[in-house]
Order: sequence, then structure tokens, then C-alpha cells
Amino acid sequence: MIKIKTLAFSLCLVSFCYSQPFQWTEPENLTSVDWNHCVSPSICLDSHNNIHIVYRYLPVEGPDELYYTWYNGEKWSEPDSLTSNKFLGSCLLKSDLLNQLHLIYTDNTGDFDRCFYMKKIDSTWTSPMQLSIDSLGMARHSDMIIDKENKIQIFWDSFDKICRINFDGKKWSEIQNILSSTTASLGSPKVVKDKNNNIHLIYRYANNEYANLHYIKYNGDQWSDPYKISNLDTFQISDYEMALDQENNPHVVWEQKIEKYGSDYKIFYTTFQNNKWNSPANLTNLDGKMFNPIIRINPITNQPLIIFVDATNKPFKTKYVYPDNQKWIINDLELNIETLSYDFTFDQSGKLHFTFSQNPQFVQLSDIYYSKGTIVTGLQNRQNPRPQNNLLKTFPNPFNSRVTIGFSIKKSQPVNISVFNILGKEVQKLKNNDYFFPGSHSIVWNGKNKYGKVVGSGIYYIYFSSQTENLLKKIIHLK
Repeated sequence: MIKIKTLAFSLCLVSFCYSQPFQWTEPENLTSVDWNHCVSPSICLDSHNNIHIVYRYLPVEGPDELYYTWYNGEKWSEPDSLTSNKFLGSCLLKSDLLNQLHLIYTDNTGDFDRCFYMKKIDSTWTSPMQLSIDSLGMARHSDMIIDKENKIQIFWDSFDKICRINFDGKKWSEIQNILSSTTASLGSPKVVKDKNNNIHLIYRYANNEYANLHYIKYNGDQWSDPYKISNLDTFQISDYEMALDQENNPHVVWEQKIEKYGSDYKIFYTTFQNNKWNSPANLTNLDGKMFNPIIRINPITNQPLIIFVDATNKPFKTKYVYPDNQKWIINDLELNIETLSYDFTFDQSGKLHFTFSQNPQFVQLSDIYYSKGTIVTGLQNRQNPRPQNNLLKTFPNPFNSRVTIGFSIKKSQPVNISVFNILGKEVQKLKNNDYFFPGSHSIVWNGKNKYGKVVGSGIYYIYFSSQTENLLKKIIHLK
């Protein structure tokens, strides 16, 4: 494997890395080469950007185990066994505002699914606590949200109903049935909470003929009526995810089988904007088997990034897709891996933290790996600019509505000045081969893109080019 240097996003990185949209650190093996099957990693970051990962260990003989490891900025801890039982299912790890870790997982032992909860306080994990009650039904697929007051809500499905249990900081509530059906199966709730404490929930609605993806919202008083967000009565909807952008708009992605006896799976996406759900878009437009889409919102660009697996041919390819100027761009992840089991998250600087299980076939040893990716899609056709210079000045920086850009040239010549976002997309062209005389000059950018709309908060880059200079300056826009 070719070693890739660890990089933090910088002006130099934007300037010189034109060939691949992501630059990755070398994947680190977090387990051991003599382990058997390590799968289903779940990753989260705390407020100090420490990385925490939980995963399942499936030995050839003996009970399944859940393992935990974390990275403190210098090194990874030794994997710590949290719990074990005959059959353990999926797990989910999250951090609260006090940097306490919360873990939920499914125990499938005894042909009966149960939801368990654990908490890490300082360096100690609590004993597993069963949240579901056997007499009330199975707890199959679970999800969890933690609000600003560190109150916890956990949801799961039990075939014909969606259940919820709350923790207010002192005690757990009774189990509540928030949704039920006598004609269909309700499966796999995915839930997020917005800044206004509204709860957004999606789930699979399936009967004997078709399956759809439904959405409901809780405004603090009551749940809305279900709304069908998938536009086809399809035969199978499998993996799906939801994420919220900075304006509290939900973004949803799912895997969908179109034909009952066919083998093609597509990746679809929709979002809620301007008080309505958009028509679902087929992101791949590829024939074949597209699996396991996961969506996250980049905090810098406020745009969705979706990672999925193209399992049409071997070896499987991990791909990602993102929006660019009203179209979707698909690229290989460039990690040279084969996996169906992975998770990722963004930190506040827009770096992507990716964990995965290598080898999805379960016929060889599979370990858990971690790699950090930096998006470097920008300025692909530009001459290499000098990022550290005093020839290109901006004021104020950060700015709110207007920023003044100052520059000096020694001879008369045409000048180009453009504004790029952190993904490298040109959002505004300020000067296009405009002729300037020698001396000092200044222009003003009003914070609007080429369509006349004010850009979102975040990092942007002023790119200056002339016959003698190519310069780059980072600016920050605050609304």
C-alpha cells in the first residue's frame, strides 16, 4: 500500500493537490492481524476532536464481543472489550456535550432482539442495561439522539410499531409506542433532532406488496402524519440515512430495489426545502448493485456528502457523491479498499474521519481501519499560487457583508480574481482579464455568488492570477 502523508487542510494543500478529490492518511489497523471478523464500526468525535470507535468482533468460535478504542491526538488506545454474548447486532456510539459516551446495541441472542445501553464516564463504562422489555416485543433496529441538555431519546422498531424511551438525566421513562400499524411492518427508525428541538424520523413502511420510506416530525407537542418521501412503490428499501443541514433541513438517502426479481439496487436522495420535499433523485444512474449509503453534512460547505458501495463487480468499489452546481458528482473514494461495513463523520474544520472493516466477504480475516480524509477538489486548472504572501490583502477578515481585496502589480497587465469555496467550486468571478496599471488597487466582494445569492458562512479562498503572480488568500464569511 502506498503511504500517504497525514495532512491538515491548508492553503498549500488546495494549491497543489489537483489530481484527487480526497487526500487520505494511510489507513491504520486498529485491531490485530490474528483476529477473525471485526465489523460494523461506529465512530464519533468529542468536543476535543478525540476519536472514538466501537465495533463488533465475531470469532469463529465463542461469543460475539463489542470492542472500544479511542485516539487522543497522539496514539490509539488498546482495544477494550465492553460486553459479549452469543449473537450481537448493530451498535451506535455518540458523545454528549460533557464528552460522555453513550452506546446502544442490539443483542440477538436467543432469537429475540433486545436493545441495550452503556455509558462511559471518564474512563469507566457502565454495565450493559437492557432498555427494551421482552413482554412488549422485540427491539430490532435502534437509533439515538442527545439534545443540548444531554437528555437522551432512543428509538427502535418492533415489527408493527416504533417505540421510544427517554432519559432525562435522572431516570428512564416508560416505553412509548409513537407509531403503529395493523397492515404493514414498520422498520429501522432513523432520527435526528434540530436546533429548535424538533425531532425528524424516517422509517420503512412495508406490506406484502411493496415498501416505502416514510417521514414524521415531532414539534414538541405532537407527531405529524406520516409522509411518503420515496416516490416509487418499490419491492425493497434497505439501508437509509438522514442528516440535518445548518438550516434544519433534513437530507435523506436510501438504497432501493426497483424490480421484484431484478438484481439492480439504486441510491436515491431527497431533501426538504422551501416547505416541501423535493422529488427523489437517482444519484448513481448506474446498472448494478449499489449498497449501504451513508450521508453526512459538511460543516464548512453545508452540503451533503454520501458514501456508498458499488458491488456490481469484484473487487467492490467504495464511492462518494456530492452536489455541484445542480448536478451530482460521483468519484471513487481513492482508498483502495473493499468493504461493506463502514462509518464516517466530519469534524468542525471539514476533515472527514472514516472507519471501515476491510474485506466484506467474511471468508478471510477482517480488521477495523481508520483514515482521515481532506477534501482537495478545488482550483484544479489553476497555476500553483503562493499561499503565504503580503501581496494579496483582505479587510475585514472575518467579514460579514463586504470584504475589500487589495493587491499590487509592478507592470500593466490583465488580472483575474475569483472566489472559491472549500470544495474548490468557483462561486464568483470578480475580475476576468481586466487590465490594471502599475500600483496598488482594491476591489470589493459583497459576499454573493454568481447567481446573486449571499453565500453561506464558512471558509472561502480569493484566487488572484496575473502574468507575474498567482496568489491565494483564505477568508472567512460570517453571517
